[in-house]
Amino acid sequence: MMRKGFTLIELLAAMAILAVVSVMAVQALGGVFHQRSVLARHDVRDRAVIRALALLRHDLASAVPLEPGDRTPSGGMLIDGSGVSFAVGGLVPVPGGTEGRLATIAWQVRDGTLYREVSGVAQPLLTDVRALSVTPIQPDADPWLLAAGFEAVVQTADLGPLRLVVAR
Repeated sequence: MMRKGFTLIELLAAMAILAVVSVMAVQALGGVFHQRSVLARHDVRDRAVIRALALLRHDLASAVPLEPGDRTPSGGMLIDGSGVSFAVGGLVPVPGGTEGRLATIAWQVRDGTLYREVSGVAQPLLTDVRALSVTPIQPDADPWLLAAGFEAVVQTADLGPLRLVVAR
C-alpha cells in the first residue's frame, strides 16, 4: 500500500532541525547587530580624531607671527603646559564678524577634552585626551619668528599618542 504524507516522527524531526537552524540564525544575526554597533561607535570616534587632526594641521600651516606682547613666544607661538596659542592668517571676512583677516587660535586640553578656541569662542573637538604638546622644529633665533615646522602630539587615553608634523 502506498503512503500519502509523512509520519509524525518525520514531521517532529524536521521541526527540530528547523528549530536548531533558526536558533543558529538568530544568534548569528544578533552578533552582526552587535558588531555593527561597535563599528558605529569606532566610526564616530575615528571621524572626531580625523577632524581634530585636520584642523590642527590647517591651523599650524596657516600660522603667522604673533604681534609683540608681554609674553615671549617659542618659534612664533605661545606654548605652555595647557596648550598652544598662535595667530593664523588668510581668514575670509564674514558679514558681522571682525574686519581683520587674522585670528588668535588656542588649542587646549581641559578636563580630558581637546578644545579649539578661535577669537575667544571655544569648541570641544575630542574627548579622552590626556595632553597636547607642540614643539617647534628648527626655530629661528628670534623667538617672534615662526619655526620651519611644528610637531604636535595629542596623547589620547584609548589610541595613545597621535603625532602630527607640519612643515612650513
